[in-house]
Amino acid sequence: MWTLVDGGPESALYKSTDAGTTWNKMRAGLPTTEMGRIGIAISPFDSNVVYATIEAADRKGGIFRSQDRGGSWEKRNDFDAGAMYYARIVADPKDVERIYVMNVFLMVSDDGRANHPPPRREIQARRQSRDLDRSEQ
Repeated sequence: MWTLVDGGPESALYKSTDAGTTWNKMRAGLPTTEMGRIGIAISPFDSNVVYATIEAADRKGGIFRSQDRGGSWEKRNDFDAGAMYYARIVADPKDVERIYVMNVFLMVSDDGRANHPPPRREIQARRQSRDLDRSEQ
């Protein structure tokens, strides 16, 4: 890789409620610093719940969750995958609390990646365990 342009002053999550005619920048609960790569997933189980994995300057990124279709957000964890390749988050179709984050290792959380103790779940990949509920990656 020669260079990486990673985010900028207008990088943000935007929402449209009129089929794309107008767009509004979502702010409540999201990083106020410049954001980089963003991955987003709407829960198939409950379409009010939206997850985002956000890379942001000054280590302000992480896993975020909205319970009101993106109206407001709550930071669930500090995990920031970095923008080189990965920004994929998938919401489980049968469990609103289970999310998957695609990275070098597939990571899964059964508590929506909340910043509280167990329940935790680890998944093995190439014989190396990675726990999505820890933010030391």
